[in-house]
Amino acid sequence: MDSTTFLDGTPPDHPHGGSAEEKTSRRELNKQATRAAIIEAAVNLLSENGLGNFTAEDLADAVGISRRTFFNYFPSPEAALAATVQNFLDGAIGEFRQRPADETILDSAIAAVMALVEPGSLSRMARMCLLTENQPQVQRWQLMAWDDATSKLSAAAVERLGTKADPFFVRTMVGAIIGAGKAATEFWLEHEAPRSGQVTDADSMVLRNLITQALQHLRNGFA
Repeated sequence: MDSTTFLDGTPPDHPHGGSAEEKTSRRELNKQATRAAIIEAAVNLLSENGLGNFTAEDLADAVGISRRTFFNYFPSPEAALAATVQNFLDGAIGEFRQRPADETILDSAIAAVMALVEPGSLSRMARMCLLTENQPQVQRWQLMAWDDATSKLSAAAVERLGTKADPFFVRTMVGAIIGAGKAATEFWLEHEAPRSGQVTDADSMVLRNLITQALQHLRNGFA
């Protein structure tokens, strides 16, 4: 497929067809679909072949795009795998932004995680983390995703607090929230994850509940 053709085979917008808003929306939706398909293919190839046993070209072929198009989205297969972490965290932060303005930061964080009832993004993240455990070439991208989430959640907290926002309070609170999420994920990998490598929706919900419990411990002062 030519790099100017979208994932579903839609060619670039015709210069005389549709409004600018429609063109932007259609193009953005196709870009999102392409990115999601690459991530899904990466997790599937990881499950089938193992880390290091598939290439960017294999991923491009699986999705039906050119190798060049793949690199427009991700710099490596490992980055595509780690995007499962970013997707889950972005979903949680999106839910956080929808919470009432008068709710505490921690209560909103807990509610945001609990609101992620659709297990798809969490299941993909869980599978990827399990199958790449102790693999530094992927873990560095995962750490970047957690750092990115720290920045995004900090921005959301500042928006929530407005002029009352104390930079030190925000940094400390957000650092604790992100740290709790990482600790819960590590605990799941060490003690609860299925050794078969096949993550079910039930396994994903165990991880979600552990993240929620970690945030509740934080809210309750570990009392």
